[in-house]
Amino acid sequence: ADQRKALIRRGCANCGNKDNLTVGEFLLRDTRLVLFCHDHGLDVTKTPIWALEFAATDRQTTVQSRDPWEVAVRLETGGDSVTFSVDESLTIRVVDEES
Repeated sequence: ADQRKALIRRGCANCGNKDNLTVGEFLLRDTRLVLFCHDHGLDVTKTPIWALEFAATDRQTTVQSRDPWEVAVRLETGGDSVTFSVDESLTIRVVDEES
């Protein structure tokens, strides 16, 4: 069975639809992540989510804390890496960047 380390639940006040997102999928809205990927030849705005391991799986996700919640996602490509942190208020921070 596929069990997630953490999910972000969001809902629409207009239609009542509810979605569960991986933390990596939630990070796709962050300009810094989009630019990091773009600088390494990956256009995440046109790539299907299932082709983005960090968004489709939790393999690059680590729960840093449960009280309060903080989850990190690390992306590595071309010898460079960046780690994003998402807290329980859904604030996104870059916590580590190496080139």
